[in-house]
Amino acid sequence: MNQRIAIFRNIKKIRVLMNMRELIDLKGLMKIRELMNCFVPSWHHRIFLMLFLTVGTGPTILWDVSAQPSCFADSPHSTESPHFTDSAHFTDSVHSVPTSITANSGHVASSINPKQKLIDVGKWHLHTLHVYSGSILSHAELADTTADAGIGELERVEPLENVELLEELLVTATYLPGVMSRSPLAVQLVRRDAADLRWRPAATLDEITAQLPGVQVSNRENYALGERITIRGLGWRSPFGVRGIRILLDEIPLTVADGQTIVTMADPAMVKRLEVIQGPSSTFYGNAAGGVIALYTSPSRDDSFLTARVLTSSYAEQKMETSWGLQLPKQWQMDGFVTRLKTDGYREHSAATIVRAHLGATWRPRSKETLAFHVHHTSMPFAEHPGALTEQMLEENPSQARANFLSAGAGKEFHQTMTGINYEKPMTGGTLKTSLHAVVRDLENPLPFGTILLNRYAGGGRVGWTFSGLPFDLQTGAELLLQRDDRQNRSPARIPPVTVTLDQAEQVLNQALFVHMRIPLIQNSGSLGRSGLSGKSGLLGNLGLEADLDAGLRADRVLYRADPADLASALFDEDRRDFFSLNPSVGVIVRLGRHQVFTHLSSSFETPTTTELVNQPDGSGGFNREVGPEKTLGLEAGLRLRSGDRITPDFLSSWSVSLTLYRMRVSNLLVPFELDEGGREYFRNQGASNHTGLELFASLGLFTSTDLRFSLHLSEASFAGGDLEGAILPGVPRMESSLQVRHENKAGSWMMEGLYRDRVPADSENKHWADHMFRLQAAWTSPEILFANRSLFLFFSINNLLNSTYVSSVNIDAFGGYFYEPGRPRTFSGGISLDLF
Repeated sequence: MNQRIAIFRNIKKIRVLMNMRELIDLKGLMKIRELMNCFVPSWHHRIFLMLFLTVGTGPTILWDVSAQPSCFADSPHSTESPHFTDSAHFTDSVHSVPTSITANSGHVASSINPKQKLIDVGKWHLHTLHVYSGSILSHAELADTTADAGIGELERVEPLENVELLEELLVTATYLPGVMSRSPLAVQLVRRDAADLRWRPAATLDEITAQLPGVQVSNRENYALGERITIRGLGWRSPFGVRGIRILLDEIPLTVADGQTIVTMADPAMVKRLEVIQGPSSTFYGNAAGGVIALYTSPSRDDSFLTARVLTSSYAEQKMETSWGLQLPKQWQMDGFVTRLKTDGYREHSAATIVRAHLGATWRPRSKETLAFHVHHTSMPFAEHPGALTEQMLEENPSQARANFLSAGAGKEFHQTMTGINYEKPMTGGTLKTSLHAVVRDLENPLPFGTILLNRYAGGGRVGWTFSGLPFDLQTGAELLLQRDDRQNRSPARIPPVTVTLDQAEQVLNQALFVHMRIPLIQNSGSLGRSGLSGKSGLLGNLGLEADLDAGLRADRVLYRADPADLASALFDEDRRDFFSLNPSVGVIVRLGRHQVFTHLSSSFETPTTTELVNQPDGSGGFNREVGPEKTLGLEAGLRLRSGDRITPDFLSSWSVSLTLYRMRVSNLLVPFELDEGGREYFRNQGASNHTGLELFASLGLFTSTDLRFSLHLSEASFAGGDLEGAILPGVPRMESSLQVRHENKAGSWMMEGLYRDRVPADSENKHWADHMFRLQAAWTSPEILFANRSLFLFFSINNLLNSTYVSSVNIDAFGGYFYEPGRPRTFSGGISLDLF
């Protein structure tokens, strides 16, 4: 048997390199058994290690076992057997799905697919596991452990590339990538595991963000409007789509130059990972970045696969999904998916059909050089719009539609394609990172007051240069965003003759320059950084204390231009608006071991969108010159605590806690209002608002098979100054909390999730309120079922288990009291997931 055994005598480490092709050989299996008998004292741990070895898909497995190498004649060490506990449990990030490895059953429940190859070096595909005195260790932790024990000089183990350390998760949404423990701002990461991807319908984004404190996603039960999203109360004014929040899909901006975001482009069921920056982020993203949500659909696994899922739910809702990934020669990798959703909707006149498709390709010709390409397409042939209800209508029949929306055939049809390309290459003196993207959108939107026709062409590019060889991180660059909307408003089709009330072309140009830096203030002596072992930095460094300073500055200029389509019959001449904003940020993070304390001061600005500028109360063309951008200044402070990676059989096997306090001031506030029952919203600047809050997240690993996650957001978001002084911002609850419990056993994976939201005002004067809401969800996923040599899983879930009556979203400051958008009663979902290869 082809084995290569390297003995690191000082740390009692044995590395056994075995060829997978020989694992099926009887003599090879006997040899492995001999090795296990030598190092593993109990039979159930031997079974676990054998199962761990057999999940590898590459040609080679790297098995690292800390042990006394008593089976080797040349070993000078004692024959004491190593200690192995019954399980390993750790959490791969504060807000990610916990990873559990249970020795007794050999079951693996992880956000990292058990068939995934964690290390990819050239053509060698390796798994790695370090076990040292009952702990799962990274290379850096292993070095620190031996150094602390005074064992002697360690034979250097170079960190392998493409390895994601358990507690050092990379945060990429800040554009100056860094591990989470070095990010001095409130950032949250969610990595969905296989069980969650199987059972959760995830028809809307609120299903995968419920555990994120401070992030409120209100499901309007209306695909024509999409979800309503706020982060710490920012984005509250949105009549449709998303305002004030920057959203990216596979690094392609869903938010265009004027700040509008159409989140329907993303299929939440296909999202594998998401990152959220909770505070003002215009230093990174410019316009409309009161918070950032980055969605990633490409799988983390790097083997070829083909999966299919069929889902059916109440109200004739059906979903079909297919996703795939291919490993191609010459370092190419491709992935994609196609999904189709069809529903009759819970409410009258709320049916919809949505088809989404994605194709992605990645090329890694050499170390740290990457070329990535993504194409997303979404078609919504129709989505009916039932409109919001009055309180009386809500009590009589919450599933009814508004009469004028029904008679007008209100709804939406759109087709949108967007593509993006990213290239990163290390060069002399630094690293170049560039990106380009383009968006084409075709929209028809009939409403009671008329029909809106819109053709949108948008895109842009970004170039950044990260300097190397400096004692600190420094990145500088520029960004350009373009947008052109060909807009036509027509009178209602039900009232002939149809006339054109507005016909104009709107252009938006966003130019930006930025600089970001990260300066190490205190470095830990002997810690393993990106470039190796750092030097000593005084007494604080020797005590394990580290600190970094982050700072950034971005200058944005946003230009609007409107041109009448027909100059001969134009109601206005060429119209322009020009806005400029300078947004700094500064933050400090202090680390002591696994724990971090941080504080961050940042700012953002938000211009009116083209829709908000052209909707003028007097009906004239051009832009409303009475409205301007609102600006936000935010201060936050927080801490992140987590347990070590040591394996213990105790009741509480692992834990992590994050707590953030924040205060924000929004000036020149953009406020919506309506003039009639037609549903058209207009905007004005009115006063300011203060946002104060607390965000808490806790994750607990109980025993080896149960995980508990709790989130809490307490906030006070209110108007400041003017007639509305002290009034709470409409649509923003004072309290929102969630609790999720997951348990895994031989019968499958079980989940119970509860969400509570405090009552919210529906209007700026706080005269009308939506009552508090409590929603309970339960789900089950079967263990793997082998069918024709394929892996099959069954799943079932119940949403709103207690059949509560609640309002899922509110229509802010609506005319005539049409404030309320009701949520679904008890809903059943179930289906089949099949891994074809």
